Order: sequence, then structure tokens, then C-alpha cells
Amino acid sequence: MLKGANDRESTAPVEVEWQVFFEEDPGADADEGAGVDMLPAHTRGVWTQPRFLLQWGGLLCLFLLVVGYTLWDSAAAGSPESLPPRTLPIAAARSADALAAQSRDTTLTEHLRIYTSGPDVAVVAAGAQEMESVDEAIHAALGLPPNRAVGAPDGRLFVIVQGQQRAQWDGAAGRVFLPSPERLANSTPETQATLLRQSWAIALGEQAVLEAGAHHRLPYRWLPFLSGLRLWLLWDGGGPLTVGKERIVAWLAQPERKGLSLEDVVDICRAFAFWRLSPLDYAIPVGCDQSGYFMPSPVPLPTQLSALAPIYPPKDSLDDQYTPAQTIESKAYAIALALLIQYAAERYGRQTLPVLLAALQEHDGWDTLIPAVYGVSAQEFEAGWQRWLAENW
Repeated sequence: MLKGANDRESTAPVEVEWQVFFEEDPGADADEGAGVDMLPAHTRGVWTQPRFLLQWGGLLCLFLLVVGYTLWDSAAAGSPESLPPRTLPIAAARSADALAAQSRDTTLTEHLRIYTSGPDVAVVAAGAQEMESVDEAIHAALGLPPNRAVGAPDGRLFVIVQGQQRAQWDGAAGRVFLPSPERLANSTPETQATLLRQSWAIALGEQAVLEAGAHHRLPYRWLPFLSGLRLWLLWDGGGPLTVGKERIVAWLAQPERKGLSLEDVVDICRAFAFWRLSPLDYAIPVGCDQSGYFMPSPVPLPTQLSALAPIYPPKDSLDDQYTPAQTIESKAYAIALALLIQYAAERYGRQTLPVLLAALQEHDGWDTLIPAVYGVSAQEFEAGWQRWLAENW
């Protein structure tokens, strides 16, 4: 079969270009798709679909809501108003007494640095100024300068209040140890403030007497005067250790009377035992024994200056003035001197005591000492003292 020229031309390939346009919203403005013309040809149709835009917009809004809620919830949970009340199991289990027992404090006065702990902190803080006043009063009464601690940078005496140790003074280290009022209160009806004052008076009185002897250069012949001075300070300060003073003096002033009762002895010994002391430590002729109490023997109370004459024998030949088994006259020496000092302070003024102490090194007996200090004869002074004793005891 013959093919014509036209048939050959019909079999030649023909290039055809196809373009497909989608127009789902024929009514939209032409400006809305103006920016799409710059996209690639194969993505223009997808990005220009309204459904696609709505889906991504919704996801974006949901993401922002989740992030915003998370931030708000974190902030609300951290605010003090929203937090539930927190419980502290350790603090709740500890009582006020336990907290007080662990407290530590240092109380400062002009001349004292008082260290204490536990329940004693409040007692010391309330009584520190009174301790300072007692310190100044005793030093002034004995003609001593205000106390200064040895080695302390600021000149304050270091007072340690703790434990159950005996009240004692460490002059070399510049420290004083006092028993805890809180622990002493467990065995006595006295208040803790009273116990603190008594402990301070014990330590301060003992040290002040030693300082007075050294400061006024007390000669050996007048050394017994220090025992009377020490007892006078104890009685003058008041407190539990003044128990039995009137009964003891009245008993010794009139030995023919009925002596101390067993109850009297028990009271006196118990009071001194609180501070680990004995009445014999202050030359009071009342003996106390750990296994019981025994009645002391009456000893004469010297009421004449001649019976209180200075001593001259050497130290190794002196009689023992503190043995309760011996009824020698010198055992009441300290009590008589304490009463003499009390009379002189009441009759002529406390300011005369430093003058008396300073004059002891210059006189060998009462006949010259009394006129030099008080301006009266020894006989007149002695008569006034005896009247005072009779009126009071």
C-alpha cells in the first residue's frame, strides 16, 4: 500500500505544553495570591490552600496556649499564697525547754564577762547588773580598787556559770566558776536568782578578803581579823547561808541557855551543803557529818576586846581554831570579830572599815587602834559594842 506524502507528515512528533490551573475561590481578590507567585511552581498550589493555612494556624494557637498555661501554672505554684503550710518535724518535736537547754550567751557588764548556757542564760541576764553592783560594793567596803581580770584584754573578769562545781575563784587566770542555779534549784526551794547571788557572794567574799589582806599589808598578828571579815561579808550579803545566825549568836552569847536543837543543826548543815561547804569553813562551831549530825559544844563568845587581842606566837604553835571536838575559846573568835565589824559599820558608818583595815599594820593593839580610827577610847567603843550585843541578842 502506497503511502502518500501527507501520511509521512502526520507521524512527525509534536511538542505540547500542558498547564493546569485550580481556582477554588473564583471570587477572591487577585491581591491575595500576589506573594504566591514567588514560590516554586510545584508548591504554589499547596501553600495557597485555605485549609492548610487554617490547620497550621490552629496548631500554632494551641502551642501558644500550652506554653502560656505551663508558665502561669509554674508561677502560681511558686507564690507564697499558693504554697501549703510547711511543717517542720524537727522544730515541732523540740520543746521550749529543749531549745533553752541548747542556748549559749555571754553577758557583759563594766567589769564582768559572764558566760552561761541553757536555762541559766535568762537568770544571768536578769541578775548581771546586780552582780556588778555587789562586786563594786564589796570592793568599796574593803577599800579595794575595782576588780580587774588578770590577762583579760578588756579588763573584764571571766565568770563561768555551769555545772555543779563549787563556787571558786581562779585569780591567776582571772576566772570565777559558779554552779548552775538551775541545777541547784533541783534540791532547794530557793529561787534561781537567789542561788546565783549566794554563789557570787561566796566566791567574791573569799577573794575580796585575800585581796584586802594583801592590799592593806595586814601583819601576822592581825591575821584572825580576816576570818571575822570573811564571815561578816557572808552575813552582810544576806542569802540562804545566813540561816541560823541569830540562833548561833544567841546560843554562844548565853551558853547556859538550851543549845541549838537538832532541827537547827540540820537546817544549817543542809544550807551549807548546797554549795559543798561546811559551817566550819567560816569558823562557825557547828559540825556536820555525812553519816549524821552531832550537837556542837557551846563555846564562850568573846565580848571584850582583851579576849580579841592580836596573836603573836609563831605559826607552827597556834591552836587549831576549827576542830569541833575542842572547846577552846578561840573557836568563836571569828563570830565575835564579825559582830564587832557589824557594830562598827552600823554605829560609825561603813566608810570607816577601809580606814580600820589600813590602820591594822600601824597598831599593835586595840587601845591605840580604836582611837585612831573611830575617835573614841577603846573602853567607850567596847561598852557600846556590849550594849549593842545585849539589845540584839
